[in-house]
Amino acid sequence: MGIWRTIMIISGGCVAGLGLGADVPAQVLPQAEVKPLRLVVSAACFGDDREAAVQLGSKLLQRHVTAETGRPVDLHIGKTGEEVRAAMRGGAEVVMLTGDDWALVGTAAGRMEPVMQSQGPTGVGASWVLLARASLDGVAVSRGHVLVAGSGDGALPVVWLEEWRQTQGLVLNPPPTTHRITREPRAALGLMRTFFGKADACVVPEAVFVEACGQNPEMGRRLRRLACSPPLPGAVVAVTCNPSHPETPLVRRAAQRLASTPHGTALASLLGVRKFASFSAASWPAVASIMKAMPLTSAPKAAAVAANPLPPPSARPTPP
Repeated sequence: MGIWRTIMIISGGCVAGLGLGADVPAQVLPQAEVKPLRLVVSAACFGDDREAAVQLGSKLLQRHVTAETGRPVDLHIGKTGEEVRAAMRGGAEVVMLTGDDWALVGTAAGRMEPVMQSQGPTGVGASWVLLARASLDGVAVSRGHVLVAGSGDGALPVVWLEEWRQTQGLVLNPPPTTHRITREPRAALGLMRTFFGKADACVVPEAVFVEACGQNPEMGRRLRRLACSPPLPGAVVAVTCNPSHPETPLVRRAAQRLASTPHGTALASLLGVRKFASFSAASWPAVASIMKAMPLTSAPKAAAVAANPLPPPSARPTPP
């Protein structure tokens, strides 16, 4: 009995060693620790200040970037310009900001270089249109309720609207109590609310309005186009100013392949972005012009613009 018991114990150990017997914990070999990628994102990129939308966007962004770069993400969300600046000073490797956030704080750290920016259907940036119900003119719009509907572009459409009112002599002083500007993250919903008379006017991406008119020609008859903006850059992705930074190709790839993963596709929808393309300084003169209207809405922001000029074209060649 002794020898048979010994054989059974040995054979049982061999079977367990092959994974065919009882559950025996397998030895896990130590792996090299992967350093997390420190990513700072402006909450305004998600186009919605609701906490649920920001949390969803954060999860989608982390999963997409990790899938494309092979690195975990140490994500920091900045809900204000000061929070973004503080996170950048804390050692950010990558930042994603809205166009107006980049104009205000993008050069604050002095070591971030833009490499990618969101692209609309007509090229760099997206044009926005001011639409009013057919019976209203610019004066009526300046006295009424205007919806700015869309996501991912921060405050630029709002500032453009203020600039347009200024150039048209429609800034009423004192402001009428009936005039208000509200945000709606879903462009199509803002367009429909104006169409049905729930708002006097709306500012929406031009592509959304054109598509809606194709589906319902009555939209173009009941809503009158008062103005159209120049292309406004949405989200800007920047990396540390280091030509040999190993993460630059990975970040560029993750941005370019936004629609290649389920998480990236959902993220693109939340950001209101068609795709990302290489950063171009060509769209920034328009931003500089629009942001001259900042004193109308925020003196501190105007001071920030003066202290942080818009970024010049990169001295380093940008790959296509």
